[in-house]
Amino acid sequence: MAVPEPGLTLMGEITAHYGVRGWVRLRSYTRPPEEILEFPRWTLVHRDGTGGCRPGLVVDHRLQKRGLVVKLQGFESRDEAEPLIGLQVCVPTEDFPVLPQGEYYWSQLVGLRVVNLAGEFLGTVDHLLETGANDVLVVKSRDGDAATERLIPWIPRVVRDVDTEAGRLQVDWDPDF
Repeated sequence: MAVPEPGLTLMGEITAHYGVRGWVRLRSYTRPPEEILEFPRWTLVHRDGTGGCRPGLVVDHRLQKRGLVVKLQGFESRDEAEPLIGLQVCVPTEDFPVLPQGEYYWSQLVGLRVVNLAGEFLGTVDHLLETGANDVLVVKSRDGDAATERLIPWIPRVVRDVDTEAGRLQVDWDPDF
């Protein structure tokens, strides 16, 4: 997936047609999936970063067993909706509600430098995984030709400090683990 433009946060993607009247299937990255509908301003971005951005306005939606389907303004037929397939759904980061102290959106954590209590650099947060028990930071680093991937649980006894302003996350984690 391409990284959206600055000021935008990736929230989902349009994956397929749904019917013949311009509806499309949406893979939402929010939990619960319908939470993506809380954001009125969508920006649709090509996955590879080409083709620029276009606004998207949801005029109707349905939550189904197989996920969310939406109808966007200006798309009345399957053929008209064809160019939407594969587009990423982004929202302006400024539209996110302010979180209480000590809580973070995943998008705020991606890209942070991770260091342990001894100040050793462990890598950069590449993405997060949802495991059910707790979320997991996927931290990647490179030393010459060797790449390392660490899975670090997002739990209070491990994650000691998050400083998004400084771009740093401190963990109680052994570098050999």
